[in-house]
Amino acid sequence: MPNTKKANLKCSIHGTWHHASRKHLGRSAVECTFRLNGGNVRMHTLDRLTAFVTKALKVRITYQELTA
Repeated sequence: MPNTKKANLKCSIHGTWHHASRKHLGRSAVECTFRLNGGNVRMHTLDRLTAFVTKALKVRITYQELTA
């Protein structure tokens, strides 16, 4: 991973979540990637929201999996 991407991920973790366990680090990285790649300001806000919801609907995690 290039240094700039690693720095963006570290800043995102410290600024947003303050901590990311090994268990959830993959999900944190995916969310950070989505935020960085979806940051096109020329894209209408509702189109960005639709893209987010569409991608979020494909992922299902139960409370039991989250707390295991």
